[in-house]
Amino acid sequence: MSIFRKAFSVACVVLMFQFFAQLYLVAAAVLAIFQADDNAKDVFSAFKSADTFAGLHRANGDLIALTILVMIGCSFGARYPWRKPS
Repeated sequence: MSIFRKAFSVACVVLMFQFFAQLYLVAAAVLAIFQADDNAKDVFSAFKSADTFAGLHRANGDLIALTILVMIGCSFGARYPWRKPS
């Protein structure tokens, strides 16, 4: 098995964990807002706390895009014939 196939497998596992992290982060952001009491101070505090989770959610989304690009590169690398035909 080539190094690109192993790297592709590792990237798949990383992508799976990133996907579950995305779900966790968006749920944490939304639930922080939904659990706020109905007054201006609590709602403002909830949005400030949700903003942290939303920023992490966005950064993780950018990492997911990079992981997918790495997986595309590994898939092409795994299919490329590295030996010269004789």
